[in-house]
Amino acid sequence: MKDCFGIFDGEFEVLRVTSQFYDEVEELLVNISVNHEFGCVITNLKDSPLAIAELSDRIRRIISQGISYAIRHVESGRIVAAIANTIFCTQTEHKKEILILRRWHPNKESKYDEIY
Repeated sequence: MKDCFGIFDGEFEVLRVTSQFYDEVEELLVNISVNHEFGCVITNLKDSPLAIAELSDRIRRIISQGISYAIRHVESGRIVAAIANTIFCTQTEHKKEILILRRWHPNKESKYDEIY
């Protein structure tokens, strides 16, 4: 399986997040979350080192599942965007449903405990 492919005439690559990218992707996603996501901003999450550490841990667990993706600027080698994905299995009375590629997003409808 090829782990990346070029976009925008090869200026960027979309790649699967593997262990060599964990630190950079985690740092990017934590930075975006604490500084721009509504729930993090209104609760001043960036002022709580404990909350940031927990968020980092959750993001690391998700990106290490092997189904998260990043965009890398080819010339600089820098990760410029990323998405953390996970798979949820839910039980219903008669069947199992698999919700594929649900983007992790801290909101009132998602509970951290449901991610793992």
